[in-house]
Amino acid sequence: MRVACRLAASATVGLAATALVVGTTPAAATPVPPDDTSGTAFLRATSEQAAAEWFAANVPGGVTQVACAHPPADEGGVQFLCYAVDAAGAVVVARVTVNDYGTPELAAVAGGGATATTAAVVDSATTAVYTGTGSQTVPVDPVPSLMVAAITVSGSGPVTVQPVHASAPVGPPIVGTAPLEGRYLIGSAGLFSSLAVTATGDWTIRIQRPSSAIALGPGAPASGVQPDVVSYTEALPTALVLDAPTAAAITVSALSAVGPVSVLEQPGPYSGPITVPEGPGFLAVDIAGPWTISAAAATSTTTSSP
Repeated sequence: MRVACRLAASATVGLAATALVVGTTPAAATPVPPDDTSGTAFLRATSEQAAAEWFAANVPGGVTQVACAHPPADEGGVQFLCYAVDAAGAVVVARVTVNDYGTPELAAVAGGGATATTAAVVDSATTAVYTGTGSQTVPVDPVPSLMVAAITVSGSGPVTVQPVHASAPVGPPIVGTAPLEGRYLIGSAGLFSSLAVTATGDWTIRIQRPSSAIALGPGAPASGVQPDVVSYTEALPTALVLDAPTAAAITVSALSAVGPVSVLEQPGPYSGPITVPEGPGFLAVDIAGPWTISAAAATSTTTSSP
């Protein structure tokens, strides 16, 4: 199962601040995306200043590594993300909305738990659970921020999960073939208030906090046996190694301050290097089989004596 158009559909994402627990506290340095040539450099700089103040007021212990994505335009209504790392080494994110006066406004922290669910919430990472059978559109508590969707579908045939708001699609759908089980980034294109599900069997969708993502660190590989979401900080080198012995299709995408990036897309198996943007950020690993991502081993050079 994969997100159609990958993560490149939109860099103007609706994201409220939430912590991602990761293994290693990174150095206090700001990730720097490529040079801004779009004429929005001033807006991005003022947004980073506003984000630093907002994170300091809303994240206990303060933050480092504040960086905002390049705004798509310098005009009212534009939205984009800002990233930081808190005192515990966790990635935190927030949504910037430019008001009609050109001033960046940071989004409020998302509410901790949705209550209108069709099934009981049984763990702290999950905010809502929705279940059903067959194709239908199910109303959900509005989700204004990037979250993780843990999706299980029985039966057979094509599956589509499309976020919707005000009767309009919000971003690309998640698509695949049943039976399936996996976790996917959802909400990167903005607020959604219903899910249009296309399936023939029983399905369950759990909306989970980004803190439930698998933490990837310099000495802590991330592994899975199905599609999943990985978080990483600036402490992680950009040169990584992916080992995926499955013959299934392999798709890895990244979402960070530089925006959405396609990291790898090809048939499996694959065992070799991949390059990701500088963190903090997320990896959407869409592999229907076992996989492991780790930091590339450091190479040493020896010089023989004459």
